[in-house]
Amino acid sequence: MPASIRDQLIADLKEHAAQSAGSDWREEWNEVAITGAWMDEGFFKMTSTAKAQIISSDATEQRVSVTVYVDEGMQYRLRDIRFAKKLVAVAAESMQPDSDEAEDNGQTTVLPSPPKLEFHEFDDTEHLDADLIFPPEELRKRFLLNDGDVLDASRIKQGLDTLNHLYGSRGYIDFAAKPETITDDKSATMSLIMVLDEGKQFRVGKVEAYNLGPEKEDKLKAQIQPGDIYGSERFGEFFTENQTFIPALQQNEDNGTIDLQFGFPTCP
Repeated sequence: MPASIRDQLIADLKEHAAQSAGSDWREEWNEVAITGAWMDEGFFKMTSTAKAQIISSDATEQRVSVTVYVDEGMQYRLRDIRFAKKLVAVAAESMQPDSDEAEDNGQTTVLPSPPKLEFHEFDDTEHLDADLIFPPEELRKRFLLNDGDVLDASRIKQGLDTLNHLYGSRGYIDFAAKPETITDDKSATMSLIMVLDEGKQFRVGKVEAYNLGPEKEDKLKAQIQPGDIYGSERFGEFFTENQTFIPALQQNEDNGTIDLQFGFPTCP
């Protein structure tokens, strides 16, 4: 392991130990920092155990020695990235995957990355690259990994964030992506399948203003018109710049609209 990564892990360890009470810091550090460091280097099936021993302690502090036992397993490279359309809604709440479900050749491998996502075995080849809102080649550009590269979990997470931004900017505010992997241990490669729940595109519905005054109300309605695509970034910036308006939002699933109300608080 490069010295720079080792130094970062030690710094993370000290931070976790300082901020956490009891022994939970050890499990959290092992699960997040240690696992993340190895998965960024392609060791997607690594396992580790951290053990701590108190060297000395007094009324104000403890000195602890931490030993980490790592079974790296196989280093994987990227075979390819493809996309599949989710035909039913992705669960809104993420869960920690059960690592016991990961098997060897031809099976899905858990790909943990903070925040945790839920993973399942990919077996729906019928819907690969089918009927997607954006062309698969456009989606593929969002992941800064080339076929044959060592799999890097941090870059996969960055790609997921970029997909959320892309879809959100076009009004698909309920978009969710779930990465699934198909493993080939013989070639030490993984195919990454991005299962996309694209959701419905939302547009601005009604725009109502209260107690703003004619000038502010006209300016507001000139910026936001019914029928505009409800882009998450555009409207997020607008709400940040106009926090005193106290916006209220009503999401209408049936017709794919967002009703907006703006107004200043009134004194009783």
